[in-house]
Amino acid sequence: MNKKERTVPGKGARGYIDRIKKLAILIAIGAFLLAAILFVLGLIIFDSKFNVLSIFAAMIIIPFAGAVTRFVLFKKYKSSTEEEEKKVIEASPAGSTTLTDVILTSPERAMGYAFIVVTDHEVAGLVGKGEKLAAVKLYEYLKDLMKRKGFGHSVEVLDDMDKFLKYIGTLSDSPAREEDEEDPQVEVVEMLRIYMA
Repeated sequence: MNKKERTVPGKGARGYIDRIKKLAILIAIGAFLLAAILFVLGLIIFDSKFNVLSIFAAMIIIPFAGAVTRFVLFKKYKSSTEEEEKKVIEASPAGSTTLTDVILTSPERAMGYAFIVVTDHEVAGLVGKGEKLAAVKLYEYLKDLMKRKGFGHSVEVLDDMDKFLKYIGTLSDSPAREEDEEDPQVEVVEMLRIYMA
């Protein structure tokens, strides 16, 4: 009997958004409960709210606040489905890299992309589910990011799945590489992961 392998989706993988939302809720609830228990125990044991357990309770509020912030950041977005991912991978040119459930952050805001397809010379994005910003804003940010980091890739961001599939079908294939040969996609993907929430 084969056990179904269960992988934890990381940045750029399908299911990442849903996983982060669930994890943030669990951490927030756990941290809040632990802080409340420590604070009450401190009151009971030391008969004062100024005690060592109250200090620990206050410190536990930091991960609670981080989890709440992360949940609020991810709340409006939804993960892509397996069916959508299959369509994008099938339409993508040979040798390209596909990132899914991407939330890129800037000092001003977070921006959701359902998919980003990276080839040797192009980067194409699909506006994420729940993203309120227009595709042109996501395009401008991604184009500016690529330019600031010194990449000459052309950039396109679309807000319709059918148009996106048609567009990535026109992108050029990336040639097969030897093991020691430099891959121009790797640097772009690594840079994008740095900016992902």
